[in-house]
Amino acid sequence: MPEEPDPEDPFVPEIPPIVAEDIASFAPRPTLPIIEPHGVAIMRAPMNVAVSTSTHTVGGELFDLPMSVTFTPAYATIDYGDGTVVDVPAAAATWAELGQQQLTPTETSHTYGARGVVTVTVDVAYAAMVDFGRWGVFPVNGYIVSQGDGVEVRVYEKQSFLVGSTCEEKPSSPGCAPIT
Repeated sequence: MPEEPDPEDPFVPEIPPIVAEDIASFAPRPTLPIIEPHGVAIMRAPMNVAVSTSTHTVGGELFDLPMSVTFTPAYATIDYGDGTVVDVPAAAATWAELGQQQLTPTETSHTYGARGVVTVTVDVAYAAMVDFGRWGVFPVNGYIVSQGDGVEVRVYEKQSFLVGSTCEEKPSSPGCAPIT
């Protein structure tokens, strides 16, 4: 709630409409995604991308006036590194937080069709409100996007073989050699 104007201080500033570029320097830091399982992916099996975001407020000066800006996560854009890009809710949970088993589909999971190395990025779009105290609270036109750094993910191919002995018994058996 804005403060009441001070009758001793008749100054009322002219505050223009605020756009995303006006507060870009106050933008939240990018969020690094958690890649499940264990930072890798398995071809033809769901890989989960978990992202933690929250509402937060920072202070500063805008238009030569003291203010605080509150950033509220609106949505996240996940680029899975293979040409697939999706918009999802700003926060995405881990399998454990969802109460799901590993390698099960989630709203933010993705399945790769080829092995190799991809770079997964998550950009978070925030809605913002600027509070000038006694002069009022103003919405920001547009979203402020924190562009995430890429996380390199290796996509492995899982292979199964029927063999007459275990890899410990006969290390040269098919499927026992390390995959490079």
